[in-house]
Amino acid sequence: MARKVAVALGGGIFHVLGELSYSIYLIHLLILQPVAAFVIARYGDGLGAPLRFAIVLAVVLPVVCLLSFVTYRLIEMPGQQLGRVVLRRFARKKPALEPSPAE
Repeated sequence: MARKVAVALGGGIFHVLGELSYSIYLIHLLILQPVAAFVIARYGDGLGAPLRFAIVLAVVLPVVCLLSFVTYRLIEMPGQQLGRVVLRRFARKKPALEPSPAE
């Protein structure tokens, strides 16, 4: 059973969402807050809370995923590559200490 769950969660969309998760975390509130405020201001109590939630979700989810993909590709990936270059440059192997002869 655990293997089936691991296989189901380990592929496709879940892998992509895992890669984008940090960008999603950083961006979601920037999109969610103004969209929710607009829906509340525009429709107020005229719509039930579940319908307002569904509208906000329908707008926010694709926008956040798209912007997260863009920031991942244009900011996060180049930043990771730069970090690897910097680490390689400054973490060069130092010569090993030679063992001292035993007396």
